[in-house]
Amino acid sequence: MSSKEFFRIGVISGIRGFDGCLKVFIITDFPERFSGSSPVYVNIHGHYKAFAIIDFTIAAKHTGYCYLEGIHDDVAAQALKGCDIFIDADDVQLYDDNSFHYSVIIGCVVYYNNENWGTVVDIMQTGAADVLVIKTYTGKEYFIPFVESMVSTQRLNEHILEISPIEGLIQ
Repeated sequence: MSSKEFFRIGVISGIRGFDGCLKVFIITDFPERFSGSSPVYVNIHGHYKAFAIIDFTIAAKHTGYCYLEGIHDDVAAQALKGCDIFIDADDVQLYDDNSFHYSVIIGCVVYYNNENWGTVVDIMQTGAADVLVIKTYTGKEYFIPFVESMVSTQRLNEHILEISPIEGLIQ
């Protein structure tokens, strides 16, 4: 296995037709990652194999159809069913003004009322907004909506988030 770091962007959920077309469940918020000039990496039994994307079409909100170089028939495509698709971490911009990769947020120290209060241990996707799962130093978990009015990312470069939850959210 390579020492490179990868970010998962999709899962090959099936095939379409007989010409090697792969049905992909898209898990990235940036589906344009499937149409760039950089290769994608398919994790096949623990080994990352690089593929060039020949064509990619979005079929629904989280579904796309993909052709990879070297996959020309349904037998080759079927062999990849269930495999995860990754991109090289070096090709990922981890955050800009309004969006952040989970790896930047998870593990951040959380300050509440100007005190070191806990750590972000997970992020849940709820549809309306992501929710931070914060574990305090006493072991209790809290769920804080990751919205600008409650979470400040001004100190993200220090790996610190400051929260100001609405009254009653933390008891």
